[in-house]
Amino acid sequence: MKKTLLSVLVAIVFVFTGTSLFSQNAYIKLGGGYGLSLASQEVYNITTSSGEGTSESHKYGSFGEGINFQGGFGYNINPNFALELAGSYTMGKKFDEYTYKAGSVNYAEKYYANTISIMPSVVVKAPMKDITPYTRFGMIVGIPTKKEEITATGTGAPTGTKVLKESGGVALGIQGAVGVNFKAGKNLGIFAEVFGIGMNYAPSQRENTETFTGLTVDPTVTYSESFTSGTANTEATPRYSFSSFGLNVGITYTFGK
Repeated sequence: MKKTLLSVLVAIVFVFTGTSLFSQNAYIKLGGGYGLSLASQEVYNITTSSGEGTSESHKYGSFGEGINFQGGFGYNINPNFALELAGSYTMGKKFDEYTYKAGSVNYAEKYYANTISIMPSVVVKAPMKDITPYTRFGMIVGIPTKKEEITATGTGAPTGTKVLKESGGVALGIQGAVGVNFKAGKNLGIFAEVFGIGMNYAPSQRENTETFTGLTVDPTVTYSESFTSGTANTEATPRYSFSSFGLNVGITYTFGK
């Protein structure tokens, strides 16, 4: 599925550039930024027992939080409307590593996700002499890979790192932004925008891609919305928030005279 979507994106880009590359209505954009958690969920919780009872600490966030890199192509239908097709890669935040101890072994866990996204958009502009305010809105198709890493150190039990990877399927959502493009040259512009993404993800499987020294990997678990209780290596489908909001900056280059 991932290779198919990327192939479709490349094909669209070639068609797009082949017809509009030398037109003054076509442009490209490159940029990046950082997204904060939006519509967060519980990532993990820590339970601690003591003589006074049991305490719990909960960590919330969105797997859409992190640094993103973007590139895309646009076509100005007229001075006020444009169509865009952009792709992005988000390096997800690694949520605070927490530690606990079992016997003589110390464990540390962390959770994160990386996402490739395709974003078709409609852009509405209000061009002025040297600046162009705009708003952008459309859909987003994401291909996330979520991971959980457990590192064990100490003696008396297997040590090393265990990695659980959740993948498969795509994430769908909506995205938009409000920004300003500043004229920086004859064909060059600099943009800054506040963006928002609403998206969640339901993976289709969980793989144990790496395990502790001396142990064999766990069997792959298939996620399903409906299954018979007790079915081997099958669990209920989880859902994760990949929503975010933040700031992007970058440059645009318009082809033609």
